[in-house]
Amino acid sequence: MKRYILKFKSKFFFTVFLKMISSALWVYTAIIIQNLVDTAVGGNMQKFLRATVMTIVYFLSFVVILFISDFMKACYIKNTIQYLKKQMFEGIIYKNYRCFKERVSTDYISALTNDINLLEKNYIEPIIELTGEIITFVVTLYVLLQISVPITVVLIFTGLIMFSVPYLFNNSINSKQTCLSENTSVFTSVLKDLLDGFEIIKSYSMEQTSEKEFEDSNIALEKAREKFNVFIALTGAISLLLSLVCQFSGVILAGYFVLKGTLSIGVLTAVMQLGNGIFGPIQKIVKYFTLIKGSAQINKKLLNMMLGENEKTETSITEFHHSIELRDISFSYTQDENFALENISLTLEKGKKYAVLGESGCGKSTLAKILANYYTDYTGEIYIDHHKINPQKDCGLMSLSSIIHQNVYMFNKSIKENIVLGNIFPEETLQKVILDSGLYRFLDLKDINYQVGENGSYLSGGQKQRIAIARALIQNRPILILDEATSALDASTSIEIENTILDMKGITVLTITHNINAEILRRYDEIIIMANGKIIQRGKYDELNNKK
Repeated sequence: MKRYILKFKSKFFFTVFLKMISSALWVYTAIIIQNLVDTAVGGNMQKFLRATVMTIVYFLSFVVILFISDFMKACYIKNTIQYLKKQMFEGIIYKNYRCFKERVSTDYISALTNDINLLEKNYIEPIIELTGEIITFVVTLYVLLQISVPITVVLIFTGLIMFSVPYLFNNSINSKQTCLSENTSVFTSVLKDLLDGFEIIKSYSMEQTSEKEFEDSNIALEKAREKFNVFIALTGAISLLLSLVCQFSGVILAGYFVLKGTLSIGVLTAVMQLGNGIFGPIQKIVKYFTLIKGSAQINKKLLNMMLGENEKTETSITEFHHSIELRDISFSYTQDENFALENISLTLEKGKKYAVLGESGCGKSTLAKILANYYTDYTGEIYIDHHKINPQKDCGLMSLSSIIHQNVYMFNKSIKENIVLGNIFPEETLQKVILDSGLYRFLDLKDINYQVGENGSYLSGGQKQRIAIARALIQNRPILILDEATSALDASTSIEIENTILDMKGITVLTITHNINAEILRRYDEIIIMANGKIIQRGKYDELNNKK
């Protein structure tokens, strides 16, 4: 985490420097007050007025420096948090598909919100404040030694006892903070699940069940938060008690020396102020060390997200001229599972249309995801125009293919924005894909800038699929993969969309489908039948029918 915290080194060190200056000036206020009190006791009005003016000027200067210090700290923290969020999002968005799916989306949301906030409050800010408190302690110690060695020894002895607090509570606070983070993730996940399942809840009158589930997760979260806050409060209370003992001891001893006539009243006042410079910093140092050590698990979690198995690969492959060949491709989701794909050998020729048939779980969708470069940890070889690709280093397959899933995701933006996906295309290109996808058929009812709602809630399934086709076509990639893309649509809409795709020239199409409509299947150049992760038959529709 250190290299992320020190991304803005100049701002960090300048902030720490200002914090050190303001801490030293705070200690010096005791000397200013001592001088003012002793001047007043001396009875010289002229000296007292001069000392008063100097005190006012000093405090105004102190306030200005303190303001600048706090302002710079706020700027540094803002920049650092923005940078950390950016790095975390990059770490998430560039993860390979398998690694990303190991966590639910709410884990990432919780990390980018709650965990980042915990990092700010319990790690970044304490590191900055810690330097100031150490300076306060050191300068206070120096000044006290100039006043009285015995008083300094007593204050130090009683104050150092407070250092035992982190070791007494560190493990408990660490575990409580980790528990708080985990319960926050669970609560976020439950809440998202319930809201996403609103239609099911209404359909089956699950309101009371949902309410209880929400309440249970909320109670668990608040209990975890309560336990964390209790331990923090307990640490603070014990530290405060010890600090009061520290201050009380120093004042008693200083009072004794005043009665003996070896110290002035002004010095007694200074000792009372400087006592805060011993126990106050020790109390806060204890607190900050506890928070910093307790953030270890949060730091580890965030670092894992930022430094996981990420993919930031580039490729010069944007087209193929002849074929894509799969040789003996095997793939398993886990080491303990049977192969989802086993020894798959397949050649896809440019411009041809392929249909993949088979029962659920036979490996059709896995094959599609291999071709779309979602999974890269397969065995076997893939060649593009006889050029062997390295799936971990070369995203050639991903740059060549567009994939349309059964459940098309729509961003909460306009129809146009869901097609172009942040890119800029000529207007004529946009109009062409609208025409080729059949999207134009309902654009007279819905403008191109029409807002589709959350996940396209304002659109029908057929409309979302048309947008998905337009989205794929505008990328101008030579391979179009349909993974059960029409299975949730009615028969007429499904046939209409498939015919639209089959009419496209120059695009290699791989359709994963349950559709056994003879009219449609006859239009494919080749039918591929799969079972148990293997290709068991392939050929034209009529050829396969004659073999039965």
